Parts: sequence; structure tokens; C-alpha cells
Amino acid sequence: MADGHRLNFQVVNPFTGKPCRAVMVAFLDWKSYNIVGYEIMLEENTQCIASALRSAIINLGKIPKIIYIDNGKAFRAKYFTRIKSLEDAHFSGLFARLGIKPIYAKPYNARAKVIENWFKTFTEQFERLMPSYVGSGIKDKPAWLLRNEKHHKAMHKNKVPTIFETIEFIETFLKWYKTQPCPHVKEKTIGEVFEEGKGMGVDVNMLDDLMMEAKVTKIGRHGIRLMGLEFWHDSFVYYRETVRVKYSLFDLSYVKVYTEKGEFIGIAEKVPKVHPVAHELGDVKDVEVAIHQRGI
Repeated sequence: MADGHRLNFQVVNPFTGKPCRAVMVAFLDWKSYNIVGYEIMLEENTQCIASALRSAIINLGKIPKIIYIDNGKAFRAKYFTRIKSLEDAHFSGLFARLGIKPIYAKPYNARAKVIENWFKTFTEQFERLMPSYVGSGIKDKPAWLLRNEKHHKAMHKNKVPTIFETIEFIETFLKWYKTQPCPHVKEKTIGEVFEEGKGMGVDVNMLDDLMMEAKVTKIGRHGIRLMGLEFWHDSFVYYRETVRVKYSLFDLSYVKVYTEKGEFIGIAEKVPKVHPVAHELGDVKDVEVAIHQRGI
């Protein structure tokens, strides 16, 4: 089962350096009640979901046959289904390439999503212990955020963790959580039940290839332009025809390039942005990039 959860504590926004509430997308193994995989990002989007799904499959050791997921717009994105009818979703999209049948929860029906109960446990047993906890609602705000609570504000030390620190904290919590009794199998822990159901393992390279989206585009003067980024391969100097590009939303540092007939051309790497006047106003790194890219 999968769903997204807005964290009830603040983390440091890596782009602005300011506190914010990030999103956790998690996949839950229903039988063991263990979180199989998750991802922390600023907003729930297809990149976040794809990364969490990849992590879940690797930890599970096999590709699940069925995923019961939220009916939100991020999960219903074109990247996953491509078509309007959910009944026909197995014909295309990421889930189809992986051989997964998606079942979507009914909108506005929290009881249909068992993972919601896990998130409540996560809030009570983990999030409330974070110094940057801000509450799950208006009535649940901590004292230091309430009006006229000068004493609590003075006593409170608001340590806001980074996303990497947050992941370390969550991993520690999940390690402890696996030692707790399994709610569905008596006299066994969550970790024991999960280990019994794990597969033999998956080929990570094959998994990454299956999770890649394909797009037909043309090589321009500056290489391939995709999602506002530019990618370059040395063969592009002589190649100007239409190509087929495969890319992964959870790693846009490179794309795989094929001819229209399916022949592999090579891996095009993302081109870093160059300072327009690197030699005059840029730093050492800007100058190095300019020399490497432009030969000046």
C-alpha cells in the first residue's frame, strides 16, 4: 500500500535554507505492517513516488503483483497510467512495465487506506519527539507555537534537521519498529514476518531500465533538451537525427540514447550550467566548467 504524508515537523529546505514541512511517500507491506520503502522530498510528485517504489522493490526483493495506492493526482499522473481509464492501466505506464496491477483507493475515504493508520502511529511515536514538531493540526500545536507562551518559546530550542538527518532518524525509528509485535501474525515481530515474505532479490540494473520513461526527440546544436535540462554525448557532433531517449525521474544526471530502430548510441550526461562570464565574475568552479565545455 502506498500514500503520501506531510511531515508534522520542520526540515531544512536544501534550496532556501529555511524551515519547511517536507513530504514522505511510503510503501507499506500490508501483512507485516512494515514500511518497505519511502522517499522524503519537498512535494509529492512522480519523482518522489518513483524513487520510493524503487526503494520498496529493492528492499522487498521482488516486484509485487498488486499495489493499493492513493487516488491523488500525483499517483494518477501520466507517468504512471498514461490513460484515463484505470481499468486499462495495465496496458501502459510504469506499473505495466513492472507487471504491477494498481488498485486506487476511493477518494475522500481514509478508512480504505490502511497506511493512514501507520502514519498516525508514526506521528505519535516519532514525529512528536522531534524538536521541530509543529503539530498535526491547529488544535495540536505545541506550546511554544501558541500565542503569549513566552516561557515555552524561551525554553524551546528549535533544532531543525536537514533532509539527510531526517532520513537517519527515520531509519533508526524503523529499525526499532521492526522489533515490535506484528498486528497480523501472533507471536512474531514485524521484522520477522517481513523477512519471511521477502523475495530472492532483483536485478537493480534491470529494474532501473524498466522504470525509465521513453521519449522521441531530436538532437539539437547543444545536444538533447529534456525537462529544462541539456544532455550531451560526443557522438552528437556528427549525429543530428531523431532519437529515442530513456530517462529516469529519480536520477536525471544522465539519459540513455537510442536510434529510432532501437540501436544503442550511448549515455548522454547532464550538462552543468555555465556562468556567462565565468572568467570575469565566476568562481574557480565556474572557470573549470567553462574550460571543459567551451575550451576557452
